[in-house]
Amino acid sequence: MLGSWTEAYEALNVRMIKVSLPGLGGSSLHPGRRVADWPATDLDPILQAEGVGDFSVSGVSYGTIHAMSVAQHYGMDRVPSMGLRVPYFGLPLSRELDLPNGQPTFPTTEEVRRNTPEVQRWRFALSEMMGLVRDASTPERDCPAELKEIVAATSKAAASSYAALSRDYAEEVKGMSASTIPLEAMLYMMASDVALDLPGLDRRNIGLSGDRVVVWYADDDEDCPPSHGRWLAKHFQARTRVFDGYGHAGGAVIDHPRFIEELMGRP
Repeated sequence: MLGSWTEAYEALNVRMIKVSLPGLGGSSLHPGRRVADWPATDLDPILQAEGVGDFSVSGVSYGTIHAMSVAQHYGMDRVPSMGLRVPYFGLPLSRELDLPNGQPTFPTTEEVRRNTPEVQRWRFALSEMMGLVRDASTPERDCPAELKEIVAATSKAAASSYAALSRDYAEEVKGMSASTIPLEAMLYMMASDVALDLPGLDRRNIGLSGDRVVVWYADDDEDCPPSHGRWLAKHFQARTRVFDGYGHAGGAVIDHPRFIEELMGRP
């Protein structure tokens, strides 16, 4: 088995391109940009500039909905395999399948633009929780009740999982970094009308299945419901691995070189 992430990519002769989401890196905020539009508006120019033909796609946590949008947009002739780690598939299908949402209902793009009192509460709460820089003019406000309930329900489990991950997988923890997402970008990126409500994206429109899909999830995930991972693994009849004891963070990082090996079709 290969050691580091870099060794895995080099040994498999794989070139990795990590694309910034709108509002990150050198890109602009793109308010109102839907996840389903992201492959055409953001990814396609990069693929053209880099001369990329067929390619595999993978995503982790919130990035899995972007990975699925890529697989849907290009089709299985262009994207031969897809990898999803600790996946999440959004609110409409959660409701349809009677599965837990797992995420709070964020404000809409228009509400973020207007900076409503409720958005100000989200702005302040996220800046405090995630260490994101906010404008000095943002007033201090109470945490939104929905977010407060989720934090109270998950914080103890998350702390326990992270402690176990730090104890048993110290090298993986070293590779983790603190969030550098700008606060304004976070609000627009997670706006309910463009992200978690996923207009235009339906993972049932993705033709990949079997060994061409890898789904790894955590049974004790305190962030993205494990029921989403189970559903996706069954739906795609995917190569599956289930973690337990290390929560969302562990499911996202443990044994990533092996994940890439499976994604690239190694037995």
